[in-house]
Amino acid sequence: MKPSFKLIHDAINEERLYKQVKEISCFHRIQASTTFRKAANHVVELAKSYGLTTKLLEYPATGENWYLENKMFKEWDIQEATLDLVEPDIRLCDFSACNISVIQKSYPVDHRHDPVELIYLDKGSDPSNYTDLDLTGKMIFARTWHDEYKWAYERGAIGILTDFVRTDATRSRHDQYHIRTYTSFWHNHGENEPKKFGFVITPQMGDQLAELFEKNKKDHKPVMVKPYVNSSLYDGAIEVVVLTIPGKDDKKVLMTAHLCHPNPSCNDNTSGVSATLEAMHVIDSLIKEGKIEKPQHTIQCILMPEFTGAYAYMSDHLDNDIIGAINLDMVGARQDRTNGPITLTMLPWSTPSIINELSTMALAMAGNESVSHDGNAIPLTNAITDNFSGGSDHVFYSDPTINIPCCMLGQWPDRFYHTSGDTLEVIDPAVLKFSSMVAASFTYMLATLSAKDLPVIINEMGKNLNHHMSITYDAFLNGKIDSTLLAYKFNAIESFYSASVENIASLIDIEPSWIDTTKTYMVQTIHAYRQFHHIPDIHHDVSDTRVFKRNFVGPIYSMDDYAFKGYKKQLDEFFSKVSFSDGRAIRMYAMEIPFFIDGKRTVDQICEMVSAQINKTDDHLVKSFIDCLESIDLISQVN
Repeated sequence: MKPSFKLIHDAINEERLYKQVKEISCFHRIQASTTFRKAANHVVELAKSYGLTTKLLEYPATGENWYLENKMFKEWDIQEATLDLVEPDIRLCDFSACNISVIQKSYPVDHRHDPVELIYLDKGSDPSNYTDLDLTGKMIFARTWHDEYKWAYERGAIGILTDFVRTDATRSRHDQYHIRTYTSFWHNHGENEPKKFGFVITPQMGDQLAELFEKNKKDHKPVMVKPYVNSSLYDGAIEVVVLTIPGKDDKKVLMTAHLCHPNPSCNDNTSGVSATLEAMHVIDSLIKEGKIEKPQHTIQCILMPEFTGAYAYMSDHLDNDIIGAINLDMVGARQDRTNGPITLTMLPWSTPSIINELSTMALAMAGNESVSHDGNAIPLTNAITDNFSGGSDHVFYSDPTINIPCCMLGQWPDRFYHTSGDTLEVIDPAVLKFSSMVAASFTYMLATLSAKDLPVIINEMGKNLNHHMSITYDAFLNGKIDSTLLAYKFNAIESFYSASVENIASLIDIEPSWIDTTKTYMVQTIHAYRQFHHIPDIHHDVSDTRVFKRNFVGPIYSMDDYAFKGYKKQLDEFFSKVSFSDGRAIRMYAMEIPFFIDGKRTVDQICEMVSAQINKTDDHLVKSFIDCLESIDLISQVN
């Protein structure tokens, strides 16, 4: 194995990686748009120039069609857009200067010759703070996330201007003071959906605008603006780029990265596209040159709009025999305290596989960047492993009904995530090379896996098992989880590693006795750890013994979409029972709770597994969600 990885490492070219990022980031890659199509065609031509087998697939985007559990939206095209203050005469936004200055998928509007009033909602997003405010025919200026102002459109507002900034422990409003936040409408195209438009300014501009409002308030003058968006929404399509390296059989190993996001969006995610494209190019070239063997399994790369493209592609490829995957999303930014480590996100408890072991081995191989005085490998790129979390296409593939165990290589935190600051300047070709090496190593290992590799894989599994147990117990010692959740997580660890050993038999022809012996070793290791640390063997109370099966394939993308299938009443009832911190929390639960609905687990067992997955116990929410799924016919009771 090792000679192959040295050859791959030496063939990966930093200059080519950087050049690919530079070229692709020039395209404004909004999902279902003419400019995304141009980017997809550019990638196809680039791949063809490398000699890769290439295919460009097209899927309708009408606003009414569905791919599995994802409702599509219409295609969007934009020619130009501006937002001007009337007095003083200042241009706040210009699409030709900064594509992110427009809220993506804005509907057309033209008030260049008849200005509209801009209303400052300076008391937050709670509509009760603006009971007597007339918004009819006016734009609003809001300083928090634009989705919090849906009520404003119901009261007559026609558009929104925002200087919203995402903040966390590593990025503040000050960090983003001269940067615009990538913002988009995600239209449902319902009968009563308002035809919204919007613009984005920097926090600095927002502060100056707030001062203008204060000044004009004293002078009893309105703030007037001239919004103009030359755009159109219509029945169109999305594209999926498919690259293939033929193997000796039809089983497939998958690399994937999303090609979408606005110009420039370099780390998110031209970095992932470039790293996967380079990995495919290098593996293919080395095979053709006879330097490495042709893989047993076919290697495939899918580059598509995030989530949307994965749903569309898999909707007519469910019979694809894909045995494992790696998703690359944000993998090339400089590590100079503005961006975090390259992070390997591992599998959910619902989808056991040795993919975790191959991915951690690939991470270690990529870390052979230098040597210590005694000859040991020293990584120059900061990289870590992390438990499963959502946010990208690995969630879709790892859904048990899709059943493609998929890890993710990403980078977090990222100070310039989803902002106009995600430019070519943030990219480090050496970090890109590290990530491309991980993708290539993982993919080639899985595509050439054989019985002779078992000792190193089982050794890696032992290391990962001990790592999982250690960080879980450490979370308990530090007060992050209680003793009950500690027990739940150890139950999940035992179940996962036992099933992961069984997964080997689906990938390699191996004696059943070997599987049994290895499972026994893993289970005994877990039991010894639990006994030594006095970790209780607690299971969820048995009170809800209902068992459900899923009537759908793939994760749920948006609960709101089921209103269009006639289930608005049921959804309203569900949301009246539970509360979510934000839209991301809703999506996380909607995607991950069904992972554990398998026709075998009881509702209480599902609650236990969800708690172990998300490090939080919320049985009320989980059971309410299951009841909602039953009420909209997505699951059926089997006992």
